[in-house]
Amino acid sequence: MPLSKVCGKCKVEKQADNFYKHNRMASGLSSYCIPCHKAHNITKKKIARANPEFRKKEQTAKKLYRERTIEQRAEYMKAWRIKNPTAGEDYYKANIADIKAKAKIYCELNKHKLNARTRKRQAAKLKRTPAWLTVEALQRMERAYEVAAICTKMSGFAWHVDHIVPLQGKTVSGLHVPWNLQIIPAKVNYSKNNKFGDTYATF
Repeated sequence: MPLSKVCGKCKVEKQADNFYKHNRMASGLSSYCIPCHKAHNITKKKIARANPEFRKKEQTAKKLYRERTIEQRAEYMKAWRIKNPTAGEDYYKANIADIKAKAKIYCELNKHKLNARTRKRQAAKLKRTPAWLTVEALQRMERAYEVAAICTKMSGFAWHVDHIVPLQGKTVSGLHVPWNLQIIPAKVNYSKNNKFGDTYATF
């Protein structure tokens, strides 16, 4: 295997480790360097995805893959999060401006989806709020949201009022009552993802 090779795309001579290995090539290396190889594949995919039939087959294949590897991927992500406990927070801090800009664009383009989701959530909350709740209980719930707002202001990051037993859980559904509320960091709430598990500081 040669120590260097000229890329067939950019025509620049580069060290062998800048090329993928390719056993069918005389040199044992791919024709294009790694950056050019990746750019070439992106262009090919972009052209192919313009074909609705190809796009449909690709989406079907991805769906089948996700279904087939759901347990393996869950175990991998669990191990990865243990090894990289601050990775998500570090990425957010490093890319906060870009993330907020993309979120703003998404909200503007998908107002109908966000409104539908909000209405669904509000309907579920009303449905799961017992008529027998006292005025004192309702006031306690209002204070929970006030405390969450204070925590957000004082800490510099978002806090949410979460339902310990989710209102719309897949296996169990709780009530919108004071003793089912807990005030937790938003990132913990997002990771909880509507699941019933460990509780945090309850209100």
